[in-house]
Amino acid sequence: MTRLPLVLASAALAGVFVLFLLFLGQRGSNRDLRAMILNDRANAALSANAGADAELLLSEVHDLNPDTPMIWRRRAIARMMAGQNFEAIAAAREHLQQNPGDTGMSALLGAAQILTKDYDGADRTLTAALEIAPNQRDLVQNLSELRRLQKRPADAAKVIDPYLAQNPGDGFFQFKRAMADVAGELPAQ
Repeated sequence: MTRLPLVLASAALAGVFVLFLLFLGQRGSNRDLRAMILNDRANAALSANAGADAELLLSEVHDLNPDTPMIWRRRAIARMMAGQNFEAIAAAREHLQQNPGDTGMSALLGAAQILTKDYDGADRTLTAALEIAPNQRDLVQNLSELRRLQKRPADAAKVIDPYLAQNPGDGFFQFKRAMADVAGELPAQ
């Protein structure tokens, strides 16, 4: 009989422990739900060109899910939309130190560097990323645009030609290649 209270107390303690574990599991799903809701709000802010609002929302989503590369990219976009190009560059560099093969972030870093007129930095960033992903459209677009801004149409054509060889039906790059021909009086393809 003296063991019955001890057994009941142990069972009650085990029950409380199980409830505590269930509470912790529920907390994780609340966290995921909150991140999803904030992410949707950030999408709406980005669609409305409200970069500063999107940055605040994505900052909180990042705190909830820091290892998601897409959040890093979207935060960089939001910062650029809000005119915070140097902050976008710093965040992109931090992310690329941990994830050097993230060519999507490299494209954003290069774009931010172009906006801040760091053309040499943009050239290094985009060229290195293009070596990893030679057929990535946004890298080709950003690097060819950089070369156009630098008044280097022949170099822009050298960036565009391999992409067009793989994607001959891409009208945007056919036009850009034609413009490089006109600007540099290059021989036709």
